[in-house]
Amino acid sequence: MNVFQNIVYTIKRVAGVSKSIFLMLVLLAVFSASLSVLDLFMIKFLSDYAFSEHFELSGLMFYLAVYALAVLGFQFLSNIVLQLFISWFEARLKVSTNEEIYRKTLELDIINYNDSGFYNKLHRAIKESDSRYFLVLMQLFSFFVSMIAFVSVFTIYHDPVILLAAALNVLYYIIYYFKMNKKGYEFNKKEEPYARLQDYMDQVFYLREYAEELRMTEGIKEKLLFKLEDETERYVERFHIYLNRISYQSILMTTFSYLIFWVVGVYVSARLLGHKITTGDFLVMINVVSVMSARLIDILKILPDIYQSCLYIRDIREILDYPSVFGQGGGMVCSAFHTIQFENVCFKYDARSVFGLHNLNFSIGRNEIVAIVGFNGSGKSTMMDIFMGLLQPDGGEVLLNGRPYAEYDIRSVRKLFGAVFQDFQVYEISVAENILMRKMELEEDAVLVEEALRYAGLYEKVCALEHGIHTVVSGEEHAGDFSGGERQKLAIARAYASHASILVFDEPTSALDVYAAKSFYHDLLQLRELGRTIVFTTHKLYYTIRADRILFVKDGTISEAGSHERLMSLDKDYAALYKMQAGELFAAE
Repeated sequence: MNVFQNIVYTIKRVAGVSKSIFLMLVLLAVFSASLSVLDLFMIKFLSDYAFSEHFELSGLMFYLAVYALAVLGFQFLSNIVLQLFISWFEARLKVSTNEEIYRKTLELDIINYNDSGFYNKLHRAIKESDSRYFLVLMQLFSFFVSMIAFVSVFTIYHDPVILLAAALNVLYYIIYYFKMNKKGYEFNKKEEPYARLQDYMDQVFYLREYAEELRMTEGIKEKLLFKLEDETERYVERFHIYLNRISYQSILMTTFSYLIFWVVGVYVSARLLGHKITTGDFLVMINVVSVMSARLIDILKILPDIYQSCLYIRDIREILDYPSVFGQGGGMVCSAFHTIQFENVCFKYDARSVFGLHNLNFSIGRNEIVAIVGFNGSGKSTMMDIFMGLLQPDGGEVLLNGRPYAEYDIRSVRKLFGAVFQDFQVYEISVAENILMRKMELEEDAVLVEEALRYAGLYEKVCALEHGIHTVVSGEEHAGDFSGGERQKLAIARAYASHASILVFDEPTSALDVYAAKSFYHDLLQLRELGRTIVFTTHKLYYTIRADRILFVKDGTISEAGSHERLMSLDKDYAALYKMQAGELFAAE
């Protein structure tokens, strides 16, 4: 039933792209099957004609010419349909299904990526989504071609011995191929970590960001190669076990099939010698055994192939049906920000772990500057993700203007934020589009981009480029016209240009030198005049002095909160860490 449901689901998805594809495939299936049947009966006709008293060479050549023209005409027609319409359709289907998966991933809570089961399923869905629907469709097409030809021939040649042989082939092949395809799916599913290791190794050895270290340190290169070699040997061992399990069944299946073919061949020969069939019938029936055996094999291969494809379709469906975060696509639309409040918020990274964050209670209002600081691994970045609606808390609530996030369309909540993440990304689009994060359409957009570049300290750099703000930035780090620090400035300009009510910076100056960092924080404070709320994390406490409030995070909770002066007067962890860093900075200067 699940297979049938997945087939119906696939047909609906295909129909959403083009309904005319079904008519095209039906016509091709009928013509292709008719050609297979015509091949057999042409053999009978020509054989009987050659042994008849009316035989003439010119007549034989005429019939052969007519047959050849019919075959060429069909091949020409089918190739046009396949090359033009079906190729166009396949491309459209790939775009449609890929876009659907990509859009769905943006609706999912990012904590799901920590679940290996979910991640493996998502990997399969993305990998298979661009071709699996089309593959199921073509498998169904091949199945119907084979079935039409099979039924047509055996409707005429319904000899009980041939039917019995066909039935035995059907039974054995169904058992064999369904079993083998399920084993193949399960083996590939278990070996996905090895496939990802291969993808990772490809990235390490071709991305620019790894190039220097790999050339300067022999040890890590050898370690990685040894890891790949070791894992490959383990994979080969597992693959050999897998092959050994199926090889004996494959040999037995092939032997049984040829035995049936041999028995039927003897039976048909006996009928010819007994003058019960003509020479033409003999040739046709021998070809019926040969061709229909091949058709049966095709049918019996296609059925388990369809079954296997439906297993992948199931993965795609489960990802597309995965629950969306909060009120994605529904709920209230938030158009203004007054306060965001954490009430006893708790969070854990998976079901088996203890709470990584617990009992977080604080609020942030308009026009405030709040710094979140603490030791590495204390939970600062996770707090920011919950703050921006990227993660759902496992306990407590986050309130926006007094209402829980869950009551809002989360997309409208996220529009309140302009963010610069610690692991920010630069996309392979123009400088202007990287800043606006959309297509530049109006003259006001260009003014905004230039204003953001000035704020981030990149204006002169970009103006010096040949195409200015229209210069395309390489998607790979270090591969374009911008250094790592300049890329971070580009991300800062992006946050500035967002016109968001709340600007969030997660370690925003990690790639900047000390002078650029001081300049950034000076300009950051000026944004208060534009009515922006600013929240940032940093491990450099000398940048937090002018923040309205500092939240010191320790062991997943807020252990200290207040202004710099207040936290210094408490003389606890914040004060100790600040004094240590201030001493290091003084010594460095």
